[in-house]
Amino acid sequence: MAAALAPLAVLSSRQSAQVAWIGPPGAGALLGYVVPALAGLLCAALLPAAARLLRSLALALLILPGGLLLLSSAIMPLYVSRYVLYEEAGLALLLGAALDHLWRRRCHRRLLAALAAAGVLVALVPVGLHLRGPESRQDDLAAIARAVQAQGRPGDGLLFMPGRRRGWQAAAPAAYAGLVDLAVREDPRASGTLYGVELPPAAVRARILTAERIVALRAPAGEPADAAPVEEVKRAVLRAHFRLCGTTEVHGARVTVYARPGRCDPA
Repeated sequence: MAAALAPLAVLSSRQSAQVAWIGPPGAGALLGYVVPALAGLLCAALLPAAARLLRSLALALLILPGGLLLLSSAIMPLYVSRYVLYEEAGLALLLGAALDHLWRRRCHRRLLAALAAAGVLVALVPVGLHLRGPESRQDDLAAIARAVQAQGRPGDGLLFMPGRRRGWQAAAPAAYAGLVDLAVREDPRASGTLYGVELPPAAVRARILTAERIVALRAPAGEPADAAPVEEVKRAVLRAHFRLCGTTEVHGARVTVYARPGRCDPA
């Protein structure tokens, strides 16, 4: 299997910039991994010896994928919970097997199994509600579009920082219609790409300097800055020639208005 996947590993390593946005795992990510792992270990301890095959398979599925990504994050941050969402199948197997084992025992243990099952279902209700709400996404595209509409004026420059954030406008293109994308050479539709193709750094610098007012769509605070040359140029020109007028923070993004000195008048 390793030999068969080697070509894919080599090819995908050329696209490592796609995951450059991932930061080190925080306390929430660690807690989201440790709690299901401990629950799975507890369920595994309740199973009889005859269930060793299921126990081994389910524990490996539950613990190894996320554990390996967390360990690798010491070298290069790669852990995102949705990347290993499939490992929850291991927890489901262990929970089901443990409840089935308790149910098959004496009558008082049937009551215990029923209470445990009810407890699991109740505990999953807030998780299910969260997963179906906008906060479960990494970013709220509708909120970003509303912030752009509120802050931008027709003719303002538009910068996506980094350029891969250009995908945000696909959710509500009308919100961006009056703005001028200062860094794009070919938009996603024309280039047949997800984020479009940007101009070289020197051309981006020249176009930014033609603007009087710019709406910049940035990553949320705390996310590592993209080290690509064109992104460094965007940041440097804004620092040197523009004044920060204000920032609207929404889930997963910051919408910041920059203007020439003395031009930060209200919209």
